[in-house]
Amino acid sequence: MGSTAKDGGREDERLELRLLTYVIGNPWSKYPKEYAWREVRYRLDDAVRCRSENIDSRMARTTLPILYKCIKPEILIFVIQDTILAQPIDGSYGDVVRAIESQLHKFLEQIDGNLYHEIKDKMRVIVAPGVGRFINTASANSGDVRFEINICGSLQEFYSYVFLRLASIMLEAVKAKVGSGGLNTLEVHLDLTHGINYMPTLTYKALIDIIPVIAAYIGGDERGREVKVNFITYNSEPVISGVSEEHEFTVHIVENLKVREGGNFGLIPSFEAPWGRLFKSNDRCIRENVGEVGKSIAEASDNIANNMGLNVELLSAYAGSLVNGLPLLLLKTIPEVELKDYVGNVVEAYYDMIKVNTSRQECRKARITVNISRKAQLTRTSIAIAKLLLARDLIRLRYEVKYDEEKGVSLEDLKRLVKIAFNWNERLRVVVSRDIYEVEEESKKLPRGEWIPWGGYESRVKQGEGGLSEKAGDCMDKFDDREQRNFIQHSGLHRCLVEVKVEEGRVTLRYSPERYGRFSKDIHFTASKGLVRV
Repeated sequence: MGSTAKDGGREDERLELRLLTYVIGNPWSKYPKEYAWREVRYRLDDAVRCRSENIDSRMARTTLPILYKCIKPEILIFVIQDTILAQPIDGSYGDVVRAIESQLHKFLEQIDGNLYHEIKDKMRVIVAPGVGRFINTASANSGDVRFEINICGSLQEFYSYVFLRLASIMLEAVKAKVGSGGLNTLEVHLDLTHGINYMPTLTYKALIDIIPVIAAYIGGDERGREVKVNFITYNSEPVISGVSEEHEFTVHIVENLKVREGGNFGLIPSFEAPWGRLFKSNDRCIRENVGEVGKSIAEASDNIANNMGLNVELLSAYAGSLVNGLPLLLLKTIPEVELKDYVGNVVEAYYDMIKVNTSRQECRKARITVNISRKAQLTRTSIAIAKLLLARDLIRLRYEVKYDEEKGVSLEDLKRLVKIAFNWNERLRVVVSRDIYEVEEESKKLPRGEWIPWGGYESRVKQGEGGLSEKAGDCMDKFDDREQRNFIQHSGLHRCLVEVKVEEGRVTLRYSPERYGRFSKDIHFTASKGLVRV
């Protein structure tokens, strides 16, 4: 049985958030009451630490009852595929998704009604896109019905879609916890026991790409908290026939990753520079009018980008700001759109580009054929943007200061941003803090009440005077390789691009409207150097 955590050593539960992601295949041999999964006795490996009590082994069709009782998660995320459809539908792909969700709810309610009523409000269901041909059977009053599901799509879409939905669900859970009093411990649990084929691997990959981003930005030294983020993955021994009812199938921890503990990171976030559209055509699934369909897919992508103000050049500069330690540019390029709205729009457009056709044939056994054709694919750009917006929302959760084109941003606000945006990377934090300190010290020598080019003011204390250097007027005529290196090496606080203003004891920075406008494309390109472009 799983060991018990000592109550005296536990942190305040109000500041903890536990999420359990549960990958689930097809539990039915015949929907809705004949199960392919048989009831067996599950126990927890001794390495599994339960929250408050010893958990005895129990008979169940899934590992869910014993893991739920042990972990006590606030949110349960189920990942299931549309390939298990066994209900008649006559409508859009949204109807397919709702049918699958109802099948899952019915399964959970039938196998353990008490558990279902305890978890139903905590459930979040991700109906992920599958691909291939599947035969399912359902019982009906008139006899068995055979469902033939034919799905044309791309295997990559499982990962892409699951990533989008997981990121959105996990972010909302984190925001709710922070809003209700704070967060100092995040535990993400993943059970792979009941997944099939590629489902476990790709769900694991989605989480391993999302969790480091959350870990990097949820904590903050300025609040005096130590943030812990753990990612624990489980799998049980395979259920095989021919063993006695007393045999216990053990649920093991197959991996326990300490993603963040205090200032130490076991996994760090990664970002890509998005330079393409959100969707691309899946030519294998387009039978006719290929050019026309491709055009409509491109238009759908452009409409989302335009309506939400998603400029790939600015997004790439923002990505580079996160990775290369460019705080002022980060504030200038950080997007306004929230991840939740972005995912909602992308998923809605994605559904609209999926064609569903259903036909029914009556013979000795009724047969329903459902053809699902995904004409569009989610691209790597769509995922890259989602990851950037995830970081954006987490930063905004703790830092609401915005860049003002005229007034800029105060040095104190910029210092606070450094602790939030770059705390995951000690080298970046130190380098950026050093460059800001240099500005702070030199600003003491500047005249008051006017914007001064950062590299255009030369202190002449020795001569008993101060003033603008002769170099101020022609600081640079082009943003060449040398200037680009200086930009990166000095945290984006380039001597010829940044202006400083000292007024009433307050130091404010901004990018020169004239020079930034003149070299903006070069600046954005420079910021994203070193990032993979997708």
